[in-house]
Order: sequence, then C-alpha cells, then structure tokens
Amino acid sequence: MPTCGSRSIWLHCDPEWDFSLAVSKDGNENYDFSCGCFIINDREEIEITIILTNEGNRQNNYNLEAISEDSPDPFSLAFDPSFVSSLQPGQSIDLTLTLKPRDDYSGRSTYLVVEAVSSGDGEIEESEPISIALEQSGNVDMSISSPLNAPVGGTIVHSFQITNANKEEARRVYLVVSGIDPGDKLAEQWVTFEDKDGKRIDYGSFLTILPELTTVVTLRVSIPSSASVGSYNLEIWMSNDKNLRISDKYALDFVATEAVETEESNFLLYGSIALVFGGVLVYGYRNFFTDAGFEDDYDDDFDELEEV
Repeated sequence: MPTCGSRSIWLHCDPEWDFSLAVSKDGNENYDFSCGCFIINDREEIEITIILTNEGNRQNNYNLEAISEDSPDPFSLAFDPSFVSSLQPGQSIDLTLTLKPRDDYSGRSTYLVVEAVSSGDGEIEESEPISIALEQSGNVDMSISSPLNAPVGGTIVHSFQITNANKEEARRVYLVVSGIDPGDKLAEQWVTFEDKDGKRIDYGSFLTILPELTTVVTLRVSIPSSASVGSYNLEIWMSNDKNLRISDKYALDFVATEAVETEESNFLLYGSIALVFGGVLVYGYRNFFTDAGFEDDYDDDFDELEEV
C-alpha cells in the first residue's frame, strides 16, 4: 500500500514543504579540509556550489540569498540562479555562489550562510556556516625610522622591502599609492618606484618576485616647487598583474617643508645684483663724460665767433 511519501499518490496527501541546503566541498580546489574553510588567495573570485533539495511532496519555488556576519558586506555576492522555480519533490539542483572580496575589506577570516525561502509556506532554511579565509601573497616593510621630509622643489628618496610570501608561484607586481584626503591625492602623482636596477615599477612595467623571496624597492617623492608646505598622508600597497590588491595597506606619510636658500643660490643672487648695479654705474659714467666733452667743444666754437 503506497504511503503519502510515494510519488504516485502525493497529490492526495497533506502538503509538505520540507527542503534542505548543503554546501559542496569535495572537488572544490578552494576548500581546505585542514581548516574546514574556503580559501581566497590574493582577493581572487571563487565559486561555491550549494545543493538545494526539495524533500516535500509538492513542487516548490525558492528564493536564495547569501548573508555575511560582517557589516558592511565584505564580499560581492551573486547566486546563479537566485530563484528556483517548480522544483519537483525529491529533486535537487546545484546553485553557484560567486564571491569576490571588496577592495576595502581588510579582514582575514569571516563566515556567511546561505538562506532559502520556500514559496510554499514561507519557511526559511539556512545552510551550515560557510567559513572563509583570506590569504595574501604580498608584504610591504616600509622600515621608516624617522619622518620623511624634503623642501618644496626637493625629492624624498627611501628604500624599503617587499615580499612574495607565496610558496609555489612567482608574482608580477607593482605598487599603488592613494591619498587619504583630497589634498593628499594631489601628491599621488609625485610618487614613483624603482627596482634595484633603477627601472621604474608601474602598471604594465611589473616587477617579478620569485616564491618566498624579498627584494628592495626605492621610493621617490618629487615635491614640486609650487606644492603647499605641510603634511601629506597616503597609503601604499602591492597589486598584481590582474590589478588585484595582494597586501595590506600601509601608511606613507611625509612633510613638505619651506624651500631652503643655499650659499650657491645666494651667491648667484648677489652676483646678479652686483652685475646690474655695475651696469648702471658704467652707463651713468659714460653719459657724464660724453656730455662734458660736448660742452668743451661748444665753448671753443663760441670763443672763435667772438674773435671774428
């Protein structure tokens, strides 16, 4: 005798809207069984498969959402599909959850849950917590022992170290700076980086660092003579050739001081003044004696006329 669970007579039974959610871990290269978590390397996008099963005796529709414990949300989240229509009793469907860390998120670990809402009875089912760990290949050691400063029109030069902590793969990197406030953003264009051979490091001119190696980078801040005197506060970090941040952000603060007059500049200034003053004296001297000669000639001509 068939029961209410049998598909042949489920239409004659009271509706049941049970369903379940499961996180697929096997076969996912981003899942680490040692930590029981999904690992995101260098802020790259990952995908997690969620299995939705209709355990009731009616076809059903479901809305799905991923919820993080952190606020604001550390990830850009997307479900494919985010709405499941007419899932038959006993059937399952694989859903793809895509995660990408937001650029301003600096956490190391977090978790989220997947939530499904049944259209049949409005009940909510949550998945088990999904643990997420973020790992970064880059490290910046600024090693600033005293405040960086230079007069306007001058240049700050400072060497520091960057590291590729990845144990298996080389990284092609460049360095990014960003001003904290609008006034600081003007200073972004003053900053350049060079490798140990003096070659500029920039997007498109990447520096390749082998696994688990550290290299020296030179920072140059060329302060224009038109710059305002005062403090500038920026942040610096490493990015890879995919334009993804792969290190923490570090403070880069410096001070633009008043221009300093040197002995050489004073000598040039005083020399210029002396040259101009000497020219004035020579010009006046020449004019004086020219006029005196003219008066003597005039007097001689006048005496000759009287004799006549």
